[in-house]
Amino acid sequence: MFPLSNQTLQQEMWEQRMLVLSRKVGEQIRIGTEVTVTVVAIKGNRITLGIDAPKQVKIQRAELIVEPEAEAKVFSKAHLIDAAVCDGLGASVAG
Repeated sequence: MFPLSNQTLQQEMWEQRMLVLSRKVGEQIRIGTEVTVTVVAIKGNRITLGIDAPKQVKIQRAELIVEPEAEAKVFSKAHLIDAAVCDGLGASVAG
């Protein structure tokens, strides 16, 4: 996937009603009363954020979240591979 142009990205964010803020190193954003996001460092095109939140608030990087359909496909393929390996082992033990 190619990176979106700045104008395209801004248009998509507007359509999704995404709040877009500019922050400098050391500045913070509050989410509700219990979550604080701090800009820790900016190096080139990489931003380091610090997130202060209660333990019960689940925080994940979006790219690590697996959709249920994708997870089912992975499980199904893994199950088929396991079955094939077990069949192969059974044949080698029996022979």
